[in-house]
Amino acid sequence: MRKDSFEIEGKRYVTTKVMAGFWDVKQGTVADYCKNGLVSGAFKDSSNRWMIPNDARKPPDKNALAQILWLVLQLKNNPAQTADFTGTGVRAENVLELFRYLERLSMVNPGFEKYDADEIPYKVSLTQKGMDFARMASGKQSSVKAKDILQLITAFAKLAGDIAGKLS
Repeated sequence: MRKDSFEIEGKRYVTTKVMAGFWDVKQGTVADYCKNGLVSGAFKDSSNRWMIPNDARKPPDKNALAQILWLVLQLKNNPAQTADFTGTGVRAENVLELFRYLERLSMVNPGFEKYDADEIPYKVSLTQKGMDFARMASGKQSSVKAKDILQLITAFAKLAGDIAGKLS
């Protein structure tokens, strides 16, 4: 019988089976998160099992990530407008947190080293990893619709404008 929890160099790791129970998803979904690089610190051991830090947070789903990635890609050239978040699966208060998550995964590049932690930098770009993931997620398997992406783009720009307005 294989163990489901290990300690490596003072840090506790668990298998996809254990993490699937914590995150309330299927074991294959956890493995897909790891395979796509969405779980920081996850790696395959010598038995070809995914080892996941026991304190890892569940990543946002693929569609939400794809929406945010495309939104970041389009942000630079869109004026701030109002938008409706209904049906997008992303709440306005979570956009900044999702941006930080994407930055930690090296999917977006803020464009410069130092910026205000309370706002999304204006000169932001997708890394090659981010572009590849967005293309994959926007493929036939994805339920992301152009209408949802456009709504998020305008809402993201409005949110960035609102934050900038409060800071000035």
